[in-house]
Formats: sequence, structure tokens, C-alpha cells
Amino acid sequence: MTPTLADGDRVLVRRRRLDQVGRGDVVVLEPPLDPSGRYMPGPSGPDGRRWNIKRVAALPGDPVPAGITAGAGVALVPSGAMVVLGDNPADSVDSRQRGFFPADQVLGVALRRLGGSAL
Repeated sequence: MTPTLADGDRVLVRRRRLDQVGRGDVVVLEPPLDPSGRYMPGPSGPDGRRWNIKRVAALPGDPVPAGITAGAGVALVPSGAMVVLGDNPADSVDSRQRGFFPADQVLGVALRRLGGSAL
């Protein structure tokens, strides 16, 4: 899949709770920490926080998609978690490598690229 956004693109984001997020939405979220307690490498915003922009593939209660590291015997996405995927699987740190992302770290849904079209 061709990436929807490129490095440096700016997006308009509407804050949303998890129950307002749908499969296929492009969300802005804080990434989970790596095993050493640090964020994955990447640029940080003006507030010093790191943000990921990913597409929602599964929400709590949905079946875990194929190819997602979920742990033994886990068939459904647990409460408080979500599966997110980057549009460029060759160069994306997402649920394929990191498993579930914490749903409470969603800032909101990206509505459109500033100066561009809707996502």
C-alpha cells in the first residue's frame, strides 16, 4: 500500500475517545515504549513527545488480525488495546512488530492533510 502521508506532512486532528474511533481511521497516538522503557527512534513534536500516525486495523473485542504478535491463546483484541498498522509495511513500527498499542494513548483521528485532501 502506498503511504498516505509523508515525513513532514501536517495533519488536522480531532480529539476522539476510543469509542469514537473506527476501523480504517487514521489515528495519532503516542507509541508504546520499547522493552528498555524508551520510545522508538523518530522525531519529536514541539512538546517533546513522540507521535505515531497509524491506521486502525482492530479495536477491543475484534479478532486479532493475522500476522499480529498477540501472545498464546489470545484470539480477540483486549479491552484498552488496539491494533494499528502503518501504510508502508516495509518501513513501519506498528502492531506487526510491537503487538497491541494502548488505546488510552490515542490523541485523536487525523481528518485531513493541511493544504491537501481528506485522508
